[in-house]
Amino acid sequence: MTEISSHLWARYAPAELPSEEGRNQPSIAEQDRALTYLERIVDRQLNKVRGVLTFNALILAAFRNSDCPGVFLLVPICACLIVLPILRVNWGSPQRFQLIKSEFDSMMVSVWRRSRLIDLSILLSFVAPFLVAVSLIFPRLVPSVVSRLGSLLSGE
Repeated sequence: MTEISSHLWARYAPAELPSEEGRNQPSIAEQDRALTYLERIVDRQLNKVRGVLTFNALILAAFRNSDCPGVFLLVPICACLIVLPILRVNWGSPQRFQLIKSEFDSMMVSVWRRSRLIDLSILLSFVAPFLVAVSLIFPRLVPSVVSRLGSLLSGE
């Protein structure tokens, strides 16, 4: 992740202005462009979360109208619960906002973590329709398989 972060920073905020130490530093406008790019990524992530929540709501509605076991409900519910923390607002410490670079680094960590949660949620959301389809196509098979799995897991 640090490599991606450093490449993004270099792409949007190349060092051009000399600093007090004699090193080149990017201008405030260039640093702000890097931060704006990450803010757009956060907006896209929030839109994906909204889509995942809507999709899983439709899957849960389909489950409700079928005779599939309640265990299958855990898949879309877990997919929703995984991404719900992304909607939480967290400002972090005030030191995060002292420099644009520190805000960028902090936001990059947040974007990276959110991406992993969204990926997992999408994977679970991808599995959920297949469970609905199997329970609709093979209504007698599903309860026997679920009960066998339950007995295997309980050690009977």
